[in-house]
Amino acid sequence: QQELVDAHYNGPVRISGSAGTGKTIVALHRVNHLLRISYDTRVLLATISPALAGFLHAQLRKLLADKPRLGERVEVCSVDDYAQRLYRIHVGEFKLATRGQVAEWINEACKATGDAKFKPLFLLNEWDDVVDAQQITNLEQYQVAERIGRKVRLSAERKAAMWAIFSQVWSRLKEGDLLTQAGLYHRLNIVLEKLPASPVDHVV
Repeated sequence: QQELVDAHYNGPVRISGSAGTGKTIVALHRVNHLLRISYDTRVLLATISPALAGFLHAQLRKLLADKPRLGERVEVCSVDDYAQRLYRIHVGEFKLATRGQVAEWINEACKATGDAKFKPLFLLNEWDDVVDAQQITNLEQYQVAERIGRKVRLSAERKAAMWAIFSQVWSRLKEGDLLTQAGLYHRLNIVLEKLPASPVDHVV
């Protein structure tokens, strides 16, 4: 664990291990290490869960108890919360569509088309994993899109039938001036690539 904390890496590194092997401890001590080896480095300690972010923040304060001002150069939050904050800073305010809203729109579109060959849950997962994830906005893009992890193969004809439903979701988003979380990431990434420097030096 100490070797992982202290090592110098030339690029992204993934540490994997089963539950209880100390991944979280390594992450906390890695942040502590990065803050102490440089007087101006900025660190983002990110997690998927907002609840876990609070726990990590409390644990990190203990590690920095001898030099609490080091904590001014680290931000501890969920990935989505951080992305939304950056979006407000660099792009502006936004309104997010919930997954529940998208599911409802898909259900309504299924009923309107009368196509019972696809279940709403299958369509919602296809939207999440393929269409929204890749920000596919037309049938031509969808026909050639990669569907990694999706076990059911689709013919061009079936994709066209499904797109009749997905296009209605895009229309609802446009009408309501709404973004999905994936759409927010997509737009934010375009903006961040144009910035002269990254908002942080390290992400853990």
